[in-house]
Amino acid sequence: MTTQTKDPDDANISTSGKRRTITLTNRGPVRINEDDWQIVAQGGQGDATAGGPLGWRISIRVRCEHRTPGRFIVHASYDNSSELFDVRVGHLVNADENLWEHILAVGQELRERINDQRMHSYVTHAVDSCFADFSPREL
Repeated sequence: MTTQTKDPDDANISTSGKRRTITLTNRGPVRINEDDWQIVAQGGQGDATAGGPLGWRISIRVRCEHRTPGRFIVHASYDNSSELFDVRVGHLVNADENLWEHILAVGQELRERINDQRMHSYVTHAVDSCFADFSPREL
């Protein structure tokens, strides 16, 4: 007889809206309801033929869980239609951790997993545009 254990976190996830599975670095993926995790900043780079036979795309996103202020997911991807694999990395960030360090770390993890050295500067541009996409703080 097989017993299936229900994930206790599933009870707190809304069942309406689109669900998304996000790959994290060096741990199992997480599944979220997109309505509960707003994108607060994102950046990307890609060529003009993205989606075509030679297209590529680098993207990085920062999502904030609206029910738990200060809890974030930082995730990035490299999709290249001319290669046999895509790269996915990400971090789950708790309120007491430095979000900026996690954004930089996710960018570095993406660079380490992309074999094409020419793409590394595009990762840097995507990370920079993600930082620039945050709402400005008043000083």
